[in-house]
Amino acid sequence: MKSVKVGIYAAVTCCTIYMAHMVLAGTIHDVAVGPGGSFTFSPGDIVIDLGDTIRWTWEGDGHNVDSGIPGAPTGAFLSGPPADAGTVFEVVFDQNFLDENPIVDDLYDYHCHPHGKLFGMVGSVQVLVPASCPWDLDSSGNVNTYDLLALFALWGTAGPADFDESGSVNTSDLLILFANWGPCP
Repeated sequence: MKSVKVGIYAAVTCCTIYMAHMVLAGTIHDVAVGPGGSFTFSPGDIVIDLGDTIRWTWEGDGHNVDSGIPGAPTGAFLSGPPADAGTVFEVVFDQNFLDENPIVDDLYDYHCHPHGKLFGMVGSVQVLVPASCPWDLDSSGNVNTYDLLALFALWGTAGPADFDESGSVNTSDLLILFANWGPCP
């Protein structure tokens, strides 16, 4: 009987971790590089949430993606030398990336090195960072049992425990709370 309970516990734990990963996976935003033979990024300026990915796809030849403004790269990301249509380059703008590449207001400018200065081929990524610890419903500095109880008290409502902003507190929010269990950053 004990081994059955352990097996069930292990299965539930694995499923919970998997579901939390799926819930917390960021969105991929596509940006076209040089569409229609132009010297542009489309869209040029984009607003994303923390954890989202920008995927640049070359539609034109001879372009690259370099962080910073023309003449002043930051070194946060670089797709490499100018490349041809079909090239794909991705950057995940997660907390790790932001910590390693701090920029005022989390606004990451970028440009095409060969065409940024001459043709104005520039863009920006604004990363929206949520409040430091929205899962700490009791403001104790830790996500713990008290926050779990508060979440259950708000179940089915559009209250402050609706972390995924779906319109009601549900299983998805429970998984998000578990994924952030422990001390607040």
